[in-house]
Amino acid sequence: MVRLFLAAAIAATVVMPAFAHVTIEAQEARVGASFKAVVRVPHGCAGSATTAIRVKIPAGVIAVKPMPKPGWTLDTKTGSYGKTYAHFHNSKLS
Repeated sequence: MVRLFLAAAIAATVVMPAFAHVTIEAQEARVGASFKAVVRVPHGCAGSATTAIRVKIPAGVIAVKPMPKPGWTLDTKTGSYGKTYAHFHNSKLS
């Protein structure tokens, strides 16, 4: 049992991702209104640079438009929404 615990603890420290101090500029959003989420990544931990971040958009958030800065590499994954949503000027997004 002790060996299993030690192996799990070592594996967790080796494969655990680094967590930067990421914040969102605006802390609140109105329900049903548009919202601009500005993600801030000021620095990595222990003086190391942040080299990658992953942002997962929750279900129900539609019409997401990433705005990468010059020099960034952007990789997006897209899929269908679980249902059809009304968008600006009565257009439908699915």
